Amino acid sequence: MKFSRSISKFGGFALAALLALADRAAACAVCMGSDNPQTVEASNTVLWALLGLVGFIFVATGLTVLFLWRKSRHPIVETNLQDLFPSRS
Repeated sequence: MKFSRSISKFGGFALAALLALADRAAACAVCMGSDNPQTVEASNTVLWALLGLVGFIFVATGLTVLFLWRKSRHPIVETNLQDLFPSRS
C-alpha cells in the first residue's frame, strides 16, 4: 500500500514537471525540415543505430531472464571433488 502511494506521488510530480516544461520543448532542425540532406541522412542513421542498440539490450535482458528462470527450475546437483579430480597416487 505504501509503495503504490509513492508511485502515485512520483507520477503526479512527473506530470507536473512535464506540464511546467512544455513551453520549453522544441524540435530540432531535422525534425522541422532541414534544408541540408546530409543532416537528415545522418540523423536517420543515428536513430536506426540507437534503435538497434535498444533492441539488442531488450533481447539480451529477455534472454538473461529466460536463462535464469530455466536454471532456477533445476535442482543443484552436489558433486564430490574426489570424483572430479582423482588423486594420482
